[in-house]
Amino acid sequence: GQCLALLPVFRCYWRRIVLPLTVGGSIALLTLISWQEQRQSDNQRLYNLAADEGSDVAARLASETAAHLEAMRRFTSFWNMIGHVPTRSEWEQQARRYHDDFSYFRNIAFIDLDGTVIRVYPLRGNQSVLGVNLYASGPATREALDRPLVYGIEGQTGIIDFLQGGRGVISYLPVRDA
Repeated sequence: GQCLALLPVFRCYWRRIVLPLTVGGSIALLTLISWQEQRQSDNQRLYNLAADEGSDVAARLASETAAHLEAMRRFTSFWNMIGHVPTRSEWEQQARRYHDDFSYFRNIAFIDLDGTVIRVYPLRGNQSVLGVNLYASGPATREALDRPLVYGIEGQTGIIDFLQGGRGVISYLPVRDA
């Protein structure tokens, strides 16, 4: 009812308000288009920034991991050079130094040829792995463990669940009797 009553008034003023409505509508449309462009540009800039920072972090992590793995290679080559499997106290003394340098290592373990963990440093937090036969812990571990124990070459798991909790990657390096 009331809307129909306004129709004659609207027709009377139509010619006067068409131009301001068109200009106002055009400005509103241009504002929305500009805002959308700015939003997309900001999103792309943030995406590129995050990707670049992610690449930098990955490169630093890869470099650090390679350096730490090289240090562990020196650790195992020391025992290979000595020509005997280390005693418990020899192992602990040497492992302590490496663990102090690379404290993010969950542990440094010695695994016998049957796949059983016979030494682990530090013992605190890792007691649950001592005496465990790792061949029984899953196919990913078995495959990585065969490389050093059977073939005498390095082995590494993908990201796996640790027996003592948490997740990560395990590198297995061979120590051989001379």
